[in-house]
Amino acid sequence: MDEVNLKIKDRKMRTQSFIEIGGLVANVKLDQLPTNTLFGAIVSLKETLT
Repeated sequence: MDEVNLKIKDRKMRTQSFIEIGGLVANVKLDQLPTNTLFGAIVSLKETLT
């Protein structure tokens, strides 16, 4: 039962993270970009920072 609760907790944390990231994207007005463009920009940023 603890394993099931842990999976649910992990899923909720992951969902919250996605919501927060989406909020950041919306705050900087990038949510109007096509999905592929936004994804490419995020991948490019990741490569630049790492």
